[in-house]
Amino acid sequence: MMAPDIRLPLLTAVGWVLSISCIHTEKVNNDFLSMLKKPATGLVDKVNLQGGYHTIRKEHLHFPTAYENGKPTIYIDTPYLDNPIFFFQNGLILYHDAIALDSNEFKSWQIKNGAEKWSLNKWGVYTISHDTISAIIYISFFGRSFSRNKLLQCYFQGIIKNRNAIQQWHMIAPYPEDAREFDMNREVFEYLTGPKDLDFKPAPAKLLIDSNKAWILQYKKNDTF
Repeated sequence: MMAPDIRLPLLTAVGWVLSISCIHTEKVNNDFLSMLKKPATGLVDKVNLQGGYHTIRKEHLHFPTAYENGKPTIYIDTPYLDNPIFFFQNGLILYHDAIALDSNEFKSWQIKNGAEKWSLNKWGVYTISHDTISAIIYISFFGRSFSRNKLLQCYFQGIIKNRNAIQQWHMIAPYPEDAREFDMNREVFEYLTGPKDLDFKPAPAKLLIDSNKAWILQYKKNDTF
């Protein structure tokens, strides 16, 4: 993933400039704590841990990466990863509201920022019941300063078609009230609540991202933030 200060508009899920840091983090709730402290077993049989799940949007195909006199001159036909989610054996999930145009870009970002809190990383927890996968992920939204400075717990759900496909992945109720507090959050909210069919993409996530260092694991020891 590209560093936030370089070609930043390419990185955001819906085109908004993303702030590296967040001012406020919502206190962890009991649902989150329960999933974090007692992760489900046998997850590896349900989802593929050797990469990420994503869907490449039509507007990101033939993606311009260089311009001359205001006109695009170089394109990437198919991004390597487009807003992917990654599952880990310890019951954690990682969402990137970012586009990685190639594998080197993905590797360089993860080596530097994989487990950090103040980045494009959105960590959460997940569980699986039969063919339904449920998750709670900290998602960043704009606050009163019009920088994306609130990390709020958001619920997600999808249907596992097989180990290489998840259908109807989207944010579900209860929605955080602040997520719709400002007009600048509306596009983010609509993108996250829109159902998406995700396909698996092999990527060296396990080698580059140490989920045992994810910042949300602090809640196992301390129930408050």
